[in-house]
Amino acid sequence: MPTIQKPTRQVLVFLILVVFIISLISIAIYTVTAGNTIGTDILVFYLAGRSSFIDGQGPYVTENFIQSQMMVYGHPASVGEDPLIFGYPPYSLFPLLPLFFIPFQWTQAIWLAILLAAIILIPFLIFPNSPRWLPASLFLLFPFSFGLLMGNFAIPIGIIIMAVYGYLFHVEKAPPSIDFIAGAALAWSTAKPQFIWLFLVFYFIAALKLKRHWLIYGFITAIIIFLLFSFVVSPTWVSDWWLQVQNYKYSIPTNLHLTRMLSFIESIKIKALITSLFSIVLIVWMGRKFHEWFIGKIDPIIILCWIGFTTHLFYPGGVAYEQIVFMIPFILWITINGGKNRGLSLTLWALAISISWLEFVLNRLLPGISTNNELLFCYYVVWMIIIVEYGLKNLNVRFFKKNMGL
Repeated sequence: MPTIQKPTRQVLVFLILVVFIISLISIAIYTVTAGNTIGTDILVFYLAGRSSFIDGQGPYVTENFIQSQMMVYGHPASVGEDPLIFGYPPYSLFPLLPLFFIPFQWTQAIWLAILLAAIILIPFLIFPNSPRWLPASLFLLFPFSFGLLMGNFAIPIGIIIMAVYGYLFHVEKAPPSIDFIAGAALAWSTAKPQFIWLFLVFYFIAALKLKRHWLIYGFITAIIIFLLFSFVVSPTWVSDWWLQVQNYKYSIPTNLHLTRMLSFIESIKIKALITSLFSIVLIVWMGRKFHEWFIGKIDPIIILCWIGFTTHLFYPGGVAYEQIVFMIPFILWITINGGKNRGLSLTLWALAISISWLEFVLNRLLPGISTNNELLFCYYVVWMIIIVEYGLKNLNVRFFKKNMGL
C-alpha cells in the first residue's frame, strides 16, 4: 500500500482537529442557546433551504417569512421591523446544504461554530507571521460580534475577501487549484453584490496583472454552475428574487450611507446634487488610484482601503455588520504590519473595538442622532488618511519608517 506522505498526514490531522474543535464549540453553543433563536439571518436561510431541498417549493415561498417572523417576534412583523425575507439568489444556499436536514437549533450552533473557527484559523493559515492576538480577538469588534450572532453572510464573505487578498499579494507561487478555488469563492460571494462588487473589480484586474488567470477561470466556472444550480432549485428564481428584494425595500426603506450622512440637508434636490458630484469626484479619484497601483507606485492595501471607503458610502442599508466592508482593509493592514510595530497596532485595534461598542451604546441611548451610526467609519477615514494614505505614501521620515516598519 502507498504510504501517506508527511505533509498529507499533517493536513489530515489538522482537519480532524478542526472538525473536533468545531464539534465541541457547536455542542457548547447548542447547550447555551437551547430554545432560543438568536441567529435570525441563518434562520431565514434555513427555512429557505428546507422549503427548497425538502419540500421542493423553492426558497421564496410566503410561508417561510411568516414562520420566521413568528419564531423571532412571536407575531407578524410590524412596520419598521425586519420582515425576515430571503432576498438572495438560490446559489447562496449551496454551502449550507447539509445543515438543512437537521433541527434548526443544531444548524444555528454549527454555523456559528464554523464562523468562529474560520475567523480565527484562516488569517493564521494565510498570514503565518501575523500577530496571533488579532484573529483571536476579531469577535470583539462589534460588527463581527453582531454578524456572528445573526449568522449573516457578511462574515464568510469578509473572510473570503481577506483570504483572496492574501493569496494574490502574499503568495507568489500559489498552485492553480488554489487560485481556482479562490475564484469560485468570489463567485459565491456575489450573493451579496452590494458588498463584493468593487472588490471583484480589483481582484480581476490584479489577477490579470499578476497572471493569475486560474482565479478568473474559477470564478467563471463557478458562476455558471451556481446559476444552473439556481434554475434547478427554482426555475423562476430571477423574477421571484427581484420581487423579494422589492418587498424588503418596501418594508424597510434603505438609503445609501452617503445619503444618510446628508440627512441634515432638507432639500432632496440639493442632496441629490451633492451625491452626484461626490460620486463623479470619487470615480475619478478611484480611477487615479487604480492607475497608480497598476504601474507600481502604491501598495495594493491602499486600493483596498479606498474600496472599503467607497463601498460603504454606496452601501444601501444600516445594519452594524455592514461595517465589515470597510473594516476588512483595516484588519488586513494590521495583519500585515502588526508584527512590525506591536504597540501601534495594538493601540489602533483597541481603539477600533472601543469605538465600535461606543457607537452601539450611543445608538441605544441617543437613537435620534444619526451621527452615532458613523463613529467607526469616521475613525476608519482618519486612520486611512493619516496612517495609510498620507503617512505611508508622502511622508518619508524616520518616525514612519520606525513605526510602520518601512
